[in-house]
Amino acid sequence: MVVPIGPSDIGTAGLPGFGVGVSLPALPAGYTYLGGNDRAGPDFGRYLNASSQPETWVPACWLRIGSTESPRYAAFGIDAVDVLPLRAYYNLPDAAADGYFLHPALDVNKQVQSGFFRAASLTANQLDYVETLYTAALQVNPLILFSNGEQGAWYDPSDLSTLFQDSAGTTPVTADGQPVGLALDKSGNGNHASQATATARQLYRTDGARHWLEFDGVDDSLVIASYPVIVAGKHSAGISGRNTGVGLQMYLDSDSYVGGSRLTQNLRTQSLVPESISFVGTEDFNDPGPATVANTDVVLTQVSASTVEVFNNGVSNGPTTPTGTLNSGGRFVTIGSRTGGAQNFLTGRIYALVQIADELSVGQRQSLEAYLAAKAGVVLP
Repeated sequence: MVVPIGPSDIGTAGLPGFGVGVSLPALPAGYTYLGGNDRAGPDFGRYLNASSQPETWVPACWLRIGSTESPRYAAFGIDAVDVLPLRAYYNLPDAAADGYFLHPALDVNKQVQSGFFRAASLTANQLDYVETLYTAALQVNPLILFSNGEQGAWYDPSDLSTLFQDSAGTTPVTADGQPVGLALDKSGNGNHASQATATARQLYRTDGARHWLEFDGVDDSLVIASYPVIVAGKHSAGISGRNTGVGLQMYLDSDSYVGGSRLTQNLRTQSLVPESISFVGTEDFNDPGPATVANTDVVLTQVSASTVEVFNNGVSNGPTTPTGTLNSGGRFVTIGSRTGGAQNFLTGRIYALVQIADELSVGQRQSLEAYLAAKAGVVLP
């Protein structure tokens, strides 16, 4: 597999900068990056910690050891090691099919860590090396949430390999300001989102650090053509976005009520309700916290058999007892509008969107929130 190597990846064995990379935006307090994005640079991947001691960032990666498919097998046999960056595979089954695995230290209770800091120089009493994990600096990867075949979807505009200008997926997105007609689902479930109408396609935008889909509030939206049935009583969805419009701004909506139930999630401003989820036709569960125009928020909604709970920037609105059962009925779902692209168009940005037909543990929820926050540059309390 040939994967383009970026500055945040582990690199390529035998080439400059292999084994280190540029950490994701969220850094521990007091950390300073010394190098740029040039892998051949003397300070690439090097940081000063809060005590002014040098450390390097080691990105997470896929490993394959002793594979007969390895180009190194002829020379090293069972000791042959192959390394690929984390984004080479969207899910664990695909990686395993090619013989790759994650180091157990990077897979903690279904929470994939994006890497770790380690001392840049070793002292005499360090037999091997010292590595230190900093929770504040880790951006988790959602793919592990789908490792047991869980249904759902994951969209990440920062991964340009998943974005195409046309709905057929023939013209890749390569630069800021280009339209997005197809966003591939990174969960491995094949729930790709597309827009066949050229004038209704949102734009890929970036400021160099963050990446997002920008919706114009007029007609932009994406459609998941046939969304599988959500397991009754199990649903979690998270988004990092910025609402620059007024009134109700939809980001995820099923096309019709199915068995008295409808999946509807939105961002609001004028009503001071930044997030709500509705099902059984008449029942709304709202986050009562205030939202203002141009806020960048991380919103996560979780539904179980006994509770509905909304978290806005990591703060819960308090669990509520539902009176119905949530499902999507396998109908189409729209992103950025309501009723299949007919109303309540989103004016604003989506930095990342993850939906899974499962109830997350506290640790998984917090890790997903951390991932979403890092994508948007939001600091959670």
